[in-house]
Amino acid sequence: MTYLVQPQSEADRILWEVLRELQPHRDPAQHSAMLRADQVQRLRPLLDYICRLHWRAGPTLEGEAALKRFVYRFLSGDIPFYD
Repeated sequence: MTYLVQPQSEADRILWEVLRELQPHRDPAQHSAMLRADQVQRLRPLLDYICRLHWRAGPTLEGEAALKRFVYRFLSGDIPFYD
């Protein structure tokens, strides 16, 4: 089961951009095949929360780059997620 990520929020936009960087030759609509439903269910609430904090503090390019690095590391398995 996959989850189609549609850029309707800041968290979705970050996910799309990271996925576009991971596989630039793919159409963004095809990136959903890279995400398992359990990955998105775990990452999405945390990413939504982090994005809200980032925007509340005043968004910066450095902060956005850090968010993208976090998402990349999570999706690649470098950051384990424990329930």
